[in-house]
Amino acid sequence: MKSIFNITFLKNLPIAKKIGLVTLLTSTVTLFILSSAYFIFNWSQYKGQQLARLESIAGITASATEAALMFDDKQAANEYLSWLRHEQGLEMAILFDAQNDLFASFQRAALAQQSQAPNWQTLNSQFSDSGYLKPIYSDSIKLGTIFLQSNQSMLKQVLRS
Repeated sequence: MKSIFNITFLKNLPIAKKIGLVTLLTSTVTLFILSSAYFIFNWSQYKGQQLARLESIAGITASATEAALMFDDKQAANEYLSWLRHEQGLEMAILFDAQNDLFASFQRAALAQQSQAPNWQTLNSQFSDSGYLKPIYSDSIKLGTIFLQSNQSMLKQVLRS
């Protein structure tokens, strides 16, 4: 019965070449495993940093828009959200009231032309990797929810460097 791998050429090689071949193969496999582990570690670090960044921005934005939600001031809420255009890597911010109705939103121009603001029910499933939801409370009364979505521009910068 013939073997799937024809290794008869190895039988005729000198021992020094066999050792060199085994060393090359072992080094290649080790390099692949280590580079994969390095990539996975950096990816998880990046995702953790992005989540922490979105949590911070959501906390600050929630505090800033709390009064607008309390007094039903949509213009003030839109002004607060419009300041997020200065935040690099942030694609969308949506503020929902206590009944989960759209209260105010900010979208980058490219995204605004592509689609409308996502539905409240689809936010978790549609944007789970790049989005963050934070409820806004005042004295244990829910005023609304802020949703932030980041884009991958910062990831592209990290991968280029």
